[in-house]
Amino acid sequence: MQGTAAKVIVGIIVIPFALFGIESLVFSSGADEAAKVNGEGIAVQELARAMSMQRNRMLGQMGENADPTTISDDMIRGPVLESLIQQEIMRQTAAEFGLSVGDDILDRDIVNTESFQIDGVFSPDLYRSMLTSNGLTPLGYKQLLRADLELRQLVDGISSSSFVSPTELALAARFVGETRDIQYATLPLAPVMEATEVSEEDIKVYFEENSDRFMTQESAVIEYVVLNRSDFEVDISEEDIAAEYQREIDNMQASTLRGAAHIMLELGGRSEAEAIEQLSQLKAELDAGADFAELAAKFSEDTFSAEQGGDIGDTSGDVFPEAFEEALANLQLDQVSDPVVTEGAVHLIKLIRLEEQAKPTLEERRSEIVAQLTAIKAEPLYIAALDELADLSFNSVGLQDTADELSLELQRSEIIPRTGGAGIFADAKVLKAAFSEELIEQGLNSEVIELSADRSVVIRVAQHLPPEPMALETVAQEISQTLRNQKAREALQASADELIAALREGKSFTELAAEVGVEVISMNDVDRRDNRAPRVISEAFGLQVDGVAYGSVSMGYQGLSVIAVSDVVPGSLEGLSQADRQGLQGLLQQSASSAELNAFQASLRGNADVVIK
Repeated sequence: MQGTAAKVIVGIIVIPFALFGIESLVFSSGADEAAKVNGEGIAVQELARAMSMQRNRMLGQMGENADPTTISDDMIRGPVLESLIQQEIMRQTAAEFGLSVGDDILDRDIVNTESFQIDGVFSPDLYRSMLTSNGLTPLGYKQLLRADLELRQLVDGISSSSFVSPTELALAARFVGETRDIQYATLPLAPVMEATEVSEEDIKVYFEENSDRFMTQESAVIEYVVLNRSDFEVDISEEDIAAEYQREIDNMQASTLRGAAHIMLELGGRSEAEAIEQLSQLKAELDAGADFAELAAKFSEDTFSAEQGGDIGDTSGDVFPEAFEEALANLQLDQVSDPVVTEGAVHLIKLIRLEEQAKPTLEERRSEIVAQLTAIKAEPLYIAALDELADLSFNSVGLQDTADELSLELQRSEIIPRTGGAGIFADAKVLKAAFSEELIEQGLNSEVIELSADRSVVIRVAQHLPPEPMALETVAQEISQTLRNQKAREALQASADELIAALREGKSFTELAAEVGVEVISMNDVDRRDNRAPRVISEAFGLQVDGVAYGSVSMGYQGLSVIAVSDVVPGSLEGLSQADRQGLQGLLQQSASSAELNAFQASLRGNADVVIK
């Protein structure tokens, strides 16, 4: 699929694939249903799984201190269910159109995916590792990829049906290629600020009228006890380590890593028999001494691997189709198979690498085994201590008795503002509890707050400091600066308005600017892409011009620019370079494709029989 807009649309349509995992595609139980789409059910379990994944994704975007309680089921249920409904509608439509993707296309997509490659070569270890980290198996990922590619076929077909007419292109060119002559002079802010005076009465009045802005921040002093999993020391004996290592070895199978190269012919434009005949002839040439890489480069229809001599990476037996893997497993190093038929293609396969994956030694596994056993043995102790911490803190006033009972240190913070502090006070869950009504008004201890998988805390508010009015003297300087800036800008705008009024009377811009000690800068034939003075140009192209138009725009701390715009010349296709013309055509095509696809999807949604339960 071509174009940024189309990619974004596909992302919206197929978001459940990446977001909710393969289970949402391949499992549809007979359990209670959240909705029905044209008679096909979306299971409540599927919706719950999707909502969980969406919540985790949102929390991940919010950072490590995100508070899960801020994302309620009511907030995400509707959008997530609608995504599943849209997904199901598009899946059904793709099936009705007979869209399908063969195994060979899937395999080619997988081995050509850069994320699964090391130095440009497919790595099965990296492939499996990335799938495992996302909760997928190779089979599950292929099912996911197949569904995605089938939908892409549908999306591409709809998007490619749109077009841009010559009239639309010409109108867009008039806008994009338009030029204007611009003059501007910047009235500086600094000297006006220096000349502006603010009285004590001005400061006092502003302070009284804006008293709600000058309050101290709500804050608190917090007492707390922290429980760490690492607090529990456990003994790991050599016998324990040896036994765990032996268990791993007993469950581990030494794998053989095989590197494959192939010459592939697709069955789209030929019969299976024709492909087998052609590859048999190539096999005969290989048996006679021909170079496999040269023949792959010349004849293989897997163009990516053909450039690599047919090399499609390594496998331990679960990457390629079953027939392919079986043939590869029966080859000797550098041996070439007879033609092998898979779905949609026929291959000659060569074994180009063979590596036995040795089992790790005890010393290689020692540190990881010790860490695993320590975590396992400490887990029940930590869980029991968490339960005891919850019970003790719930049933006690303050935390001293709880700390003493569990041999934990009762810690006391400095003053912590509501916006947070360092350490545990950067955690949103801790801050939410610290400034809750229960802890402030009722003096209760908090529930156990999980900071991480192996660290938890209970807190109480030792001292609450509500917002209080600030003294005028502490903010007088800030108010004075605010008022000076405000008055100076008002004076500067008045000067600009006077200058514009004089310009409209026909006076010379250059002479008027010279009278106030500034220079007029002229820019001719300026288009919208010019970046010499972005604020000025943006304002200038926003003015309605009938002969000459005037305006002004803030330049921030520099001051205020007065602008004169004239000589508006519409653009034309002929005035655009070939590259600009193609770029404009592409942007309009993307916009049209987006509109076409949105309309198609809206039509499908409107005609679908959707029942939300």
